[in-house]
Amino acid sequence: MKPYNDNSFEISDELLIDAYNKAIQSRLDKAFIKLLKEEIERRKKNNDKKEQ
Repeated sequence: MKPYNDNSFEISDELLIDAYNKAIQSRLDKAFIKLLKEEIERRKKNNDKKEQ
């Protein structure tokens, strides 16, 4: 994990996607699943911009 800001850490993309899939399988709160999905999409957009 790498530091995200002063008080938290950013998890890897792979771990984030795994958490998202497990949250769906476990039928966790829809707001939490949405939060994970938004972060996945944010990272995808950032990665797409870096590749251009």
